[in-house]
Order: sequence, then structure tokens, then C-alpha cells
Amino acid sequence: FNKVARQTVIGSGEPIRRPHITQKLDWEAEIAVVIGKSGRNIKASEAMDYVAGYTIINDLSARDYLRREDWPRLSSDWLWQKSFDGSAPMGPWITPKNEIHDPQQLSLRTWVNDELKQDSNSNLMVFTIVEQIEALSEHFTLMPGDVIATGTGSGVGHPNATYLEPGDQCRIEIEG
Repeated sequence: FNKVARQTVIGSGEPIRRPHITQKLDWEAEIAVVIGKSGRNIKASEAMDYVAGYTIINDLSARDYLRREDWPRLSSDWLWQKSFDGSAPMGPWITPKNEIHDPQQLSLRTWVNDELKQDSNSNLMVFTIVEQIEALSEHFTLMPGDVIATGTGSGVGHPNATYLEPGDQCRIEIEG
């Protein structure tokens, strides 16, 4: 899912401002891969050579836009659902690649108001980090500083109709 404007990214600890377009703001703990050098048509076997490190991202979703009855030909709106001001709280730092032995074996946890909501592992990703780098680089050149949000595990709020409310505290932890 694309974040189409730089103002989607906010720093760790900054308040999440629920946009007026949604009443169903959902959390998604994800490993974010930070690209360290330019590359195009990168093979999976070489993908890790292009990674500088990792950080944490909360890939927020406006679930009101998951299904669009007013768009019968498309039905889903991945743009408005995923790309609004402040939709990507990130950081606060980058862990260098060499400090993470295996990014496909990391625990991911999310708490909302001190209640554990997500308890997953990166070994459950639909597509591995190297597969994502290979696929993305087939379509465009990856540049230093590009960030790839790699997907989330179970425990998001939408299946239970539980969403972030004003004043909620959301905390994400990724092993390492």
C-alpha cells in the first residue's frame, strides 16, 4: 500500500490525529525496511545487500474506506484507506541491518491502552522481505531512504470492530 505524500509520516510519540474522513481508525504493527542504496530489478538472493536497517511503523488504516459501495467497479479504496496525513507513525530510530540476525524471526506486539492486541511474528508474513524488495524493484528504482512497510499480523482492530479513539495510547514493539 502506498503512502503518497510525505506528510503521512510522523515521528514516534507524536499524537495520531484521526482524520475527519474516518470513524474506524485501525492500527497495524509492521517492520519497516529502510533501503540503503539504489537498485532496480534486484534479485531476492541479493536483496539484503540493499537494506540499511529496520524501524517500526504503525501502518494506520481508515477502515471506513475498505469497501466502497459508491465505487462498484473497484469496491476497495486502498489509496484513501492507507494514505492520509499522519497515517504512518514511524521510528524513533533505525536499527542497522547487521544487528538483526534474521528479520523473518522477530516478534511483533501492539498494545492499545496497555491491552495486548497484536502478538505475532515476522515468520508469518505473506511475502518475505527479500520477496518484497524483488517485486517492488521490478516496477521502480528503490532509492536510499525509501521505506517498505512489510505487512502486519493478526490482532488489528477491524475484525472485532475495535478502533482507535481520541486519547488512546498505542504502543508497538518489535524484537531487536
